[in-house]
Amino acid sequence: MRRDLRKGIIIVDPRLGTGVVLSEIGPGEDGPAYQHREPFAFGETVRIGAWTTDAAQFPLY
Repeated sequence: MRRDLRKGIIIVDPRLGTGVVLSEIGPGEDGPAYQHREPFAFGETVRIGAWTTDAAQFPLY
């Protein structure tokens, strides 16, 4: 799992229908940190490394 986290993570806000993909781990103030931030809206195709997912599948509440 640790190796997979290097590819990136998705954080979603189902109330607003938005999210962000964090990727590209590099040096940060307190140790390793994600360097790239890519915002998206539900309904878009989201890419994390070699994987893609359709954010239209994410439910709102």
